[in-house]
Amino acid sequence: MQLRDNDDFVYPTIETTIETTLLATGAEGKVYLAIFKRPRYMYDSVVIKEINLTKIRNKKNISQLVLNSSPDNLYRLFLSEHGFNKPSFTEIICQTLTNQLVFQHICPHFSLNFYWDFVHKNQELILYTINEYANFQDFHQWARKQHSFQEWLNALFQIMVGLSCLNRYFDMIHSDFHTGNILVQKVPPGGYWVYTIDNFKYYLPNLGFVLLIHDFGFAWIPNKLIPVDFHCKETLRYITRYGRHYYDLQCIIEFLFDSGYKYKVPEAFRKLINTQFPDDELEYVLSRRYYQRYPDHYSEILTWYPNIKTDYKGTGTTLADKIYQIFYNNEATTLRHKPINGLKIENYSLDKAFNKDKLPINLRRLLR
Repeated sequence: MQLRDNDDFVYPTIETTIETTLLATGAEGKVYLAIFKRPRYMYDSVVIKEINLTKIRNKKNISQLVLNSSPDNLYRLFLSEHGFNKPSFTEIICQTLTNQLVFQHICPHFSLNFYWDFVHKNQELILYTINEYANFQDFHQWARKQHSFQEWLNALFQIMVGLSCLNRYFDMIHSDFHTGNILVQKVPPGGYWVYTIDNFKYYLPNLGFVLLIHDFGFAWIPNKLIPVDFHCKETLRYITRYGRHYYDLQCIIEFLFDSGYKYKVPEAFRKLINTQFPDDELEYVLSRRYYQRYPDHYSEILTWYPNIKTDYKGTGTTLADKIYQIFYNNEATTLRHKPINGLKIENYSLDKAFNKDKLPINLRRLLR
C-alpha cells in the first residue's frame, strides 16, 4: 500500500504508521486507528480498514478471476463499467461518489475516504481503505447516552438529509443502515449550518456533533450497481418507487425502538416518530408482491407489519417532503428560522447540480 504527499514521501506499508491501534475485528477484516508520521497532515488520525476479500468471497460472490488479478488490473477494472457488477468494488465506488457530495458542499454527512489500494498478502487479496476518523465512535454508542429532545431532533435531521441526498443524486440505497454505520464526530458547539432543499432554507444549530454515514459495502443502485447480499437480492427487488426513500430510514427507526438495545430515546421523540411516520408509510416500503412470495425465513415480518395484508396504499411522500413536514412546516420542530445569535458555519445545498467532471468517466453513469 502506497501513499504519496506533495514531497513524494512514500508510506509503503501499514507498518510505517505510528501508534497503530486495532479497533475492531469482524467477519470482513480488521479496522485500525493510525496516526501518520508527518504531523502536518490535516487529519492526523485516520482509520485504516483491512478487508480480506478472499475470506469473504462466498458472502459477496467475489469471483476467482478478481481474486487472482493484479492490483494494476483491479484498478483498471475500477475505472471501467465492468466494476459495477463486482461486489469487491462496491464500497470504494460509493465512497468515491459520496466524497464529492462533501467536497462540492452538497451534504456533509458522509465519512471521507482518502485512499484505497488492493494488495496480495499471503496468497489472499486484501483491500485497504484509509478513511476519516470520527472521534466519538458511532451512533449506537451515542444513542445509549442521555440526550435532549432537541439533540435527537438534530440527529434525525442529519440522518434524513444524508439519506435524501443519496436518493436524490444517485438513487442509492445503503441497505445496511444500522446505528453502527453512522459515525459521530464531536465538534465544538456553537453557530449553525444552512441547508437548502427544494428552495427552502433550514438552519441547523451546531449542538456539538456531526453524523457521518459510512460502510457502503452492501449499497445498491437499481439497474446500475448490483446488490451483493442474498437478503438484498431477495428483498430490494420488491421495493416500491417511494419505498426507496424510506428503506434505510425504516431500518434505523426499528433499531432505535428495539428495546433490546436499550437506547435512551426521549418519549417526546418517540411520539414524533410515531406521528410523522405512520404504519401505512413504513409498512409499504415493499410491495405486496414481496409478502406474497417471501422466503420462509421472512415469515416473521408479517407479525411486525399487521396492516400489510390490507389493500396496497403506498405513499406519495418523498424523504425531502418529509423533511419539509417535520423541519419547516411544523412550528414545534421547525428549523426555518435563522438564529438571532451565532455565526454561520457553512452552506450546503441539495438543490445544487452535481459536477460530474469530478468523477472518473465510468462513474458518471451512476448519477441520476
